[in-house]
Amino acid sequence: MFVWMGLIFLKTHLKDRAHRVHLDIRKGEEKIADEYEWELLHHIHSVVRCFFTGCTVEVEAIGSFLGIPFKAQGSPERFDFSDLYLAQTMLLRLDDIAMLAVFDDSGGALNYFSERLEKITGPVSELQLREIMVELAFLNLHLKERPMFYTAYDLVNESCRNVARLPTLDLVDMDRQVRGEMLHHAVKFALPHIRMPTLTENEMVEAIKAGNLTFLFDDDGEFIKESWTPL
Repeated sequence: MFVWMGLIFLKTHLKDRAHRVHLDIRKGEEKIADEYEWELLHHIHSVVRCFFTGCTVEVEAIGSFLGIPFKAQGSPERFDFSDLYLAQTMLLRLDDIAMLAVFDDSGGALNYFSERLEKITGPVSELQLREIMVELAFLNLHLKERPMFYTAYDLVNESCRNVARLPTLDLVDMDRQVRGEMLHHAVKFALPHIRMPTLTENEMVEAIKAGNLTFLFDDDGEFIKESWTPL
């Protein structure tokens, strides 16, 4: 499943070579992928082609992967997709099952998120699912050291392995505004339909952007089972 999601992620961003930044051609013909650093996709490319090359993928070369039950609260849609390119994080939802992956962390982000994951005691909503994606991306971007990925070849036995050299797991100082910007990007489609009893619309947006708002837990740290009740 991790390899399959990686293939979707890779093909999505390869397609960005053909998509313009501006739909209005008068504003320029720059492509979305013009700003991409393609070397960042080398590892994921090596992993997703394993069925073609015959290379095995060692567990250290696999990133964070999470499957979680889903309950529709704000939309009848049976499919959802979102990703954060720089953080190499993606979510994919099919009906009542959601999957999330971080492709370049060797499980580091999920290691730090596991404590909060244990507090999620039921299916998540659309907003909660996207917040989990943001949390994994946020942790991935703040890993102090990155895994070093490489392909090991055995010329005698004509075999190869995708492997990783793991660093000491640690985080740099966390910038909450990074979380806020990613969360705002991830949930902005729903903002016109969200109301909070204690915040005005502008205050809610500012709280999201500051990285201080969560749809997952209440003030007592308990999981919110109904995070989004449609009007």
